[in-house]
Amino acid sequence: ASYAYVDRQRTNIGDELINSDQKGNSHLVNLSTDALKFVTLSAYGYLIDNDTTRTLSSNTFGVRATGDYAVDRDWKVLYTGEYA
Repeated sequence: ASYAYVDRQRTNIGDELINSDQKGNSHLVNLSTDALKFVTLSAYGYLIDNDTTRTLSSNTFGVRATGDYAVDRDWKVLYTGEYA
């Protein structure tokens, strides 16, 4: 599990432009387990609250599954599925 709190961010636009230093209250959460032998399951939430530019605020939630399946001793198939 991981969690991050972000209270400000710098845009990739640069120092010279207005609003390149964005302020807000953002929460980033990721939970993951590999308890099942054949798959790793993850759930995440990115709650972006941008006080400087409100139109950049968003909430994203999702799940992801990754793993592999052995076809034979020398070959395996890798798979990933995600929904957000």
